[in-house]
Formats: sequence, C-alpha cells, structure tokens
Amino acid sequence: MGKKAMLIGCNYFRTKTEINRCINGVKKMYCCLVYHYGFSEDDIKFLINRDESYTHPTGRNIRQALDELVQSAEPGDFLIIHYSEHDTHLPSETGNDDDTEYEEHIVPINFNLINSIYLL
Repeated sequence: MGKKAMLIGCNYFRTKTEINRCINGVKKMYCCLVYHYGFSEDDIKFLINRDESYTHPTGRNIRQALDELVQSAEPGDFLIIHYSEHDTHLPSETGNDDDTEYEEHIVPINFNLINSIYLL
C-alpha cells in the first residue's frame, strides 16, 4: 500500500486577494506527512507559487496533477490532497449541488476556477 500526496498552496502575490499563510501551511503539512505519517518525500507533489522552481497552482496544473495522482494510484493506496488557497461558492449550473443550490470552486492563481464536479 502506497502513500501519495498533492499539496497546493497559493498566496496570490501582488494581487488584491494576497494571502500570507497558505504556502507556510503547505510546508507544515509536508513536515507532518513525512515526519509523523511516514510519507516518502518522492511521493509528495507541491503546487505553490513561491518561485519558478515549483509547479505553480494554475487551473491547468492542478487538473493535470490531480489526474496524474489518481492515474498513478493502485488499489489500497492512501491519497492526500491538501488545498490552502481561496475558494468560492457559485450558483449551481448542473443541479449536482448539496441542497444549497451552490457549487464549491477552488481558485487557482490564474483564477481559472475548478468546480466541485471535477473534484468528485
């Protein structure tokens, strides 16, 4: 049984929506997974907008990383997706809501929303 994780954090530097703690939260989760839960460093993917050495959490990159994580999983694997960024709720266009008539969306750094239907 394998353990894999995808850690997403975006501080939205130099925008009106800048946050100061998301990337730090991702780093803390990384330490928790490696030092307390035995995850291998090689099995943890980061998507953060710290600098060019990291994959940035754009809508396209997040979708691609989610697809790769799921496709690489084998029966019995334990997968973690940790998300530390903005999110939003918009009126449901599909009717697949949770009785609130709204769908949840995550907000990547390029504001290319990813709705809850994709995440199911």
